[in-house]
Amino acid sequence: MIKIKNNERTNIKRKIDEMNGLEFENYLHYVFLNLGYKVESTPYSVDFGADLIITKDNIKTVVQAKRHNNPVGVSGIQEILGAKGYYDANEALVVTNNRFTANARKLAKKNNVKLWDRGILFQYIITEEELNILKRKEKKKIRKKKNSFNKNIDIIIDTIFKQ
Repeated sequence: MIKIKNNERTNIKRKIDEMNGLEFENYLHYVFLNLGYKVESTPYSVDFGADLIITKDNIKTVVQAKRHNNPVGVSGIQEILGAKGYYDANEALVVTNNRFTANARKLAKKNNVKLWDRGILFQYIITEEELNILKRKEKKKIRKKKNSFNKNIDIIIDTIFKQ
């Protein structure tokens, strides 16, 4: 990762605190891509408790993103536990820009739910420049897949009509 200057780090922290829930989810999408995960976003409204599904080394983890002004309580842990079962995941993670209540930490520990509070999250901050690079790379991958799919369809159609 690129070293980030303190003033830039402070600016990014402020921007994260100003994000809405969806923007925070999207930001985390790229944080996990930057960490080498395959990342899948769940539908925004009916997500069964997970905002992202990340996979690395054949370990599937459901992620609940909590961009809050107050500490995250027990309900955030309960939501991700439901998602872990629904998505048949190996692990569960709740990420917040804030901190967790004592009861939330207790429930998470009892159920092996990983927690990323503000301190852990900010260890993985990515700059706006890195974010734009990741977005461009992802768009290229999507275009390549689309082009590959279109070529395969063309081959199939040509084969069908030659018969």
